[in-house]
Amino acid sequence: MDDEIRRAVRDFLLAGQAGSYLITLQAHGRPYATQVSALVEADFSIRIRTGEDTLKARHARANPSVGVLFVERRDGSQRNVLIQGDAALTNDVAELDDFFATLHRRYGLTIDRTSPRMAKSCLIKVRPVFLRAEGFHPRQFSTVVIEHLA
Repeated sequence: MDDEIRRAVRDFLLAGQAGSYLITLQAHGRPYATQVSALVEADFSIRIRTGEDTLKARHARANPSVGVLFVERRDGSQRNVLIQGDAALTNDVAELDDFFATLHRRYGLTIDRTSPRMAKSCLIKVRPVFLRAEGFHPRQFSTVVIEHLA
């Protein structure tokens, strides 16, 4: 991936404006997708907060191969990025604190950590191994860029 497109993809992801969907595998092997709030870092690693006992957390524990799809539709055009990687779950308080602090710093979001929904939080941390982006070439929408990150 050339530097200009890599920068455009990174900026798109760091802006946090695209819809994001976590794709996990169910026990019988079928994919399961659910909308999530994903925090992407400059190295394309991803953090997603969820409840410890949610279906997505159970899927990621059972099979850490996951994907996160980011989609933005605007003015008749679409950009999307798929990052595939390996998930690890943590409920480390310092890592959760950093996640919420980063949400606040980047996007001005303040989350009530004392709410029942936040009580049993954990992070799904995705180490990226593959990236596929579409819609970032300045002249051709259909151009697909692929990069192996691992």
